[in-house]
Amino acid sequence: MRADEQEPALERARSASCTSLRLDLTKARQLLNDGLIDLPAFGEPFIANPDLVERFRRDWPLAQADRDYLLW
Repeated sequence: MRADEQEPALERARSASCTSLRLDLTKARQLLNDGLIDLPAFGEPFIANPDLVERFRRDWPLAQADRDYLLW
C-alpha cells in the first residue's frame, strides 16, 4: 500500500463495524446490504464447520456446535 493510501484505509478500519449475533449467511448478507455492518463474524458455525466458506459456497448444510464443549 502506498503512503498516500494508508490514512484513508486506516480511517475506514477505525470505523468498521463487525458483528457475530448468531448470524447465518442470509442474515449476514442482509446486514451487509443494508450497510449496518462491514464484516460478519461466524464464531460457532466456524468452530463446528472448519470448511465453513466451502459450505457457504456450495449451499451445504451446517453442523451445529455442541455448546457443552465450547470454551467461553
